[in-house]
Amino acid sequence: MGKCSSGQQKRIVMAMELTPDIKPNLICVDEPTSGVDSYSALLMIKCFKKLSQRHSLTIITSIHQPNLEILMLFDSLYVLAKGGLTVMRPGGFVDRNG
Repeated sequence: MGKCSSGQQKRIVMAMELTPDIKPNLICVDEPTSGVDSYSALLMIKCFKKLSQRHSLTIITSIHQPNLEILMLFDSLYVLAKGGLTVMRPGGFVDRNG
């Protein structure tokens, strides 16, 4: 993996984690979209969404500055702000109108 980019390394590690016959029921991923372009980030989050639905997985991830399309893919959202303020939005992000 030494000659792979950081984005490629992240994809390889995720693939290695998900290939065993026994799938985990919880996966924690720290900043999976860092170091990848916006299109790859979108594909990655869409893939996580499909995996979570298909295999009944819970995927917890941290993500910095996602675009709206990516943000709308999350089922639940916790926003951490400076000073310890935490805002939770069950069921996903607030829609554009509300």
